[in-house]
Amino acid sequence: MNENAGKLYRTLGYKGPIPEEVTDDLLEASEVEPDMGERPLLAKEHVAEIKRRYAENPDEIQQWFIDNWGDDVTEDDIWDALEDAENALNAPEEALESFESLFSLRRQTQLPPNFTFPGMTREIEIDPGSKKFETKGDAINWVLFAGPQFIGDKIHLVKKDDFRLHDQFDSNFVYDLTEPPNNGGLDIALFSDFGTGEYHSLYIARQLQQRKFPYAIHLGDVYYAGRRSEFRDYFEGPLDPILSDTKLFTMNANHELLSGGFPYFDYMKRRRQNHANQEQEGSYFCLRSQQFQIVGIDTAYHEVGRFQEKKLLAWLEKVLSEGRDQGRTNILLSPDDPYSYGKIGLRDLLDEDLSSIVLEKKLVDLWFWGNTHYCALFDRTDDLPFLGSCIGHGGYAYTRKRRFQTSPAPVKFLETMARFPAWTKVRQDRGNNGFCILKLKGNGSIELEYVDWMSNTRCIAQLAVTDGEKLTVKSVEEMAEPEELM
Repeated sequence: MNENAGKLYRTLGYKGPIPEEVTDDLLEASEVEPDMGERPLLAKEHVAEIKRRYAENPDEIQQWFIDNWGDDVTEDDIWDALEDAENALNAPEEALESFESLFSLRRQTQLPPNFTFPGMTREIEIDPGSKKFETKGDAINWVLFAGPQFIGDKIHLVKKDDFRLHDQFDSNFVYDLTEPPNNGGLDIALFSDFGTGEYHSLYIARQLQQRKFPYAIHLGDVYYAGRRSEFRDYFEGPLDPILSDTKLFTMNANHELLSGGFPYFDYMKRRRQNHANQEQEGSYFCLRSQQFQIVGIDTAYHEVGRFQEKKLLAWLEKVLSEGRDQGRTNILLSPDDPYSYGKIGLRDLLDEDLSSIVLEKKLVDLWFWGNTHYCALFDRTDDLPFLGSCIGHGGYAYTRKRRFQTSPAPVKFLETMARFPAWTKVRQDRGNNGFCILKLKGNGSIELEYVDWMSNTRCIAQLAVTDGEKLTVKSVEEMAEPEELM
């Protein structure tokens, strides 16, 4: 790779190794790459190959972009991104000048001088003009940094790290969960799509560190492609300070698998080796107390968005059935969604794979998921016998959501606030980032507190078991948007 192309990648934020030259051999990345966790960079020949395959088989390539970019990506968006990437690699000097101009314009987006919030610090610079990881604003980076995953036929056979099965470990992937005190609760931080390294993610990590949650669970996605360098900078670094106080469980999602899951599984192993309190051994698990159990599943490794393997289904049904028989509240976590706000119908994950366990046998009381980028709490229905919550708003720069769209289940809370309060008049197009605090109480009830990246509580929902069997939403209190400080 020539020097200017290398500078281009550095300018765009890539911190991993840059090869001295790129040849067609990189199309066989799974054979030649010395570090399987650091996916290769694109050369101009590779972008041309993607364009050729898109012309031949547009449905396959477009579906890849939808799965990794978002549902709102169009055919024109994809072609524009591919053209921009090819032009940049053909003329990196001109591209560098163009990007410098864009960065200069970006820096002109400024917050009001009186903008502040609890915990705001100079240590984490807020760059409101940044468009990194945005579906359209960062399209060229999505092609250049995630694009190697769909070059040629062989790329679909990218080598993956070995899958860890529960019967290979003494724990059976079932771990003790601290019992909530009778006069209080056990607070667990749930967050998803966090791995961007952007300021809003860093402020979420800072809250996790300051609040010293006994447990924190990430539902997956380190961007762009879960590379070792991306994992190091966007995930490990921000979260390492919490490990001495917090048992961290991390889940495997589609972006981790773009690098074969090598950095993901390696980080899990090192975390356990270096910290005595870290227990996680595989990409799925069950945390169990006398009253509650939290069950996380891997919906990415074998096929993105699916859970069809008989051995894993048997494990899941067994732990959920044990929970139901022993009077526990069953809380399910998955990287992928059973259904989505603004869309009609169910995903195959629920409609086909988990239909028997969830819809027929009704073994799940509360289900959290990520991957789709927004935050919402959904009520149960006769056809959907569980409460649901999407928390895919951790770090991804998602498009702000609006009310009154269709949904398979009634919406009890939807995060509609922009990333910055309306009075700032800054980035009102981006949705508010944040996480959820799952509070398990000694009396068997549950509280959900949705907190944004600026430490504002956005909503508190009270859940309780009624009629001795159904977990229901008892109350929802949505907070007003912060006002300007005078």
